[in-house]
Amino acid sequence: MPSREDRRGDRTEPPADEVAAHAYADGYGEGLREGLRDVLQHASRGHTAQELRWLIESRLARVPEEVELKRRALLGPPRRVDWEALLRPPVARRSGPPTLETTLEGTSLLFREDRPARALSFVAARWRPYGRVVHVGPPGDPSPDVPPESLLRLPLDASGRASPEAGTLSPGEAAGRIDALLAEGTALVYVGGLAVQVREEGIDATQRFLEWLARRLRQRSGLLVASADPATFEEIDFRRIQAGFESTR
Repeated sequence: MPSREDRRGDRTEPPADEVAAHAYADGYGEGLREGLRDVLQHASRGHTAQELRWLIESRLARVPEEVELKRRALLGPPRRVDWEALLRPPVARRSGPPTLETTLEGTSLLFREDRPARALSFVAARWRPYGRVVHVGPPGDPSPDVPPESLLRLPLDASGRASPEAGTLSPGEAAGRIDALLAEGTALVYVGGLAVQVREEGIDATQRFLEWLARRLRQRSGLLVASADPATFEEIDFRRIQAGFESTR
């Protein structure tokens, strides 16, 4: 009677294409489960069908970035297990919305206020880990209290009349300036005057601009902060703006 070792040695390994097919199918199934879990999570928060569509479209736009991160993680060298960290007693974690101490890089925060007071104070207290602040807003919009050498002011004129002579930029020009800056490192971006931008440029363009900012800053471990007064928006427009931020305060 053949030994266990003999039987194991006689076992035929499955063809390479079958192994690859199983691996692909397993990954495909896990991707479907993760996507459906996201939809269920958003649906449980009471979002409308239209808001769910915006959230799903935003997530779909990030799929190539997430796939690339997963690819790099799979191809990277295996990490050594830090047994000391595993055996260390767990640290109590705070619950609730992000605070000055718990906010992590890559976050986007929207402050609901009738004037930009709390948002400006937050930026003034939180900007140093990022090294610089980019202020995007209409001319005359109050800037955060940070050293002038660490502040880049991008006066925004969303009406289409922006010109070098006026010293103002269109949203597309502002996005180009921010993109070039983030290519060199990270930053904290503060956006003011959202009601003006929605009125002049439209809610769709404004939402796309904010989603691009949040996605780009997430890639660079930056921070997006905005201030808006709900009373100056149509209710549906403010809900669309708010849905694009990870936290509202």
